[in-house]
Amino acid sequence: MFDRPKHSLRALVQFSPLAIVELSPEGKVRLWNPAAERMFGWEESEVLGRAYPVIPSETRAEYEDDVLHLLEGSTIRGKDVRRQRKDGRRLDVRLWAAPIHNEQNEITGITAILEDITDQKENERQLRASRAHGEDMEAELRRNEERMRLAFDAAKVGFWDWNIATGEIVWSAFEGKQLGVPEYSPTSFAIFMNAVYPDDRKAMQESIERAVRDNTDHAIEYRVLWPDGSLHWRYAKGRALYDKTGQPLRMVGIAIDIDDRKAADGRLLLQAAALQAAANSIVITDNHCCPVNLQGAGCK
Repeated sequence: MFDRPKHSLRALVQFSPLAIVELSPEGKVRLWNPAAERMFGWEESEVLGRAYPVIPSETRAEYEDDVLHLLEGSTIRGKDVRRQRKDGRRLDVRLWAAPIHNEQNEITGITAILEDITDQKENERQLRASRAHGEDMEAELRRNEERMRLAFDAAKVGFWDWNIATGEIVWSAFEGKQLGVPEYSPTSFAIFMNAVYPDDRKAMQESIERAVRDNTDHAIEYRVLWPDGSLHWRYAKGRALYDKTGQPLRMVGIAIDIDDRKAADGRLLLQAAALQAAANSIVITDNHCCPVNLQGAGCK
């Protein structure tokens, strides 16, 4: 990297913001600049001529291997390593190191420049942890959405989100099934209205317009005409969302399959009609089998 500092290099070493250290081939400290004092906590007088004190026990083997390669003529360029302070606190350090050669090109020591990147590494660890947490949260949200979707499907409930300005509608797969629309087909308000039974379209349009105009709920029972010609009952409920100026942006809501309820209502009506017809056909007689009217008069 450079020979032992002469007068021209002393200012650079003294005022460098990075720690600069020189070691003998035996690993004894020969140079320890002020930045090294600040980084590691040892004063220059405490380390000169003594063993390099910043190597933690857990990285001793890696350090000795690095020294071996440096003394063989290799260099280290920006390697991230662990070092320790005088108080025992571990530091994350970026290391640049190279052998020092004399005029005969013999290796007489090692020069190392060290940058404290502890804060940077901690930020990276926190970022990774945050990303991992975010990924865990995203996975949990996906699981929750899947559970919700299954629950909605089991309850025969679809959901939809209509962009009022563009006419685009995003709806759940079940909502598409409710409308008789093939999966992955285009979606729009026009396609939705086309699926509504013609006799119910006017009421549907009026309900939506009233809800948007008055900022109230859109709630309506309506029929859907499937491509096979079958009719199916739905109940829709939604509400518009507005910007700061009061302009409607979207309407979101749900649609529930009420075929079973309508079928049950139909059966009840049939049963009631049958009971009424049966009641009307009952004839009350006296002991002589003569019809009795409400005033109790029988045969004459």
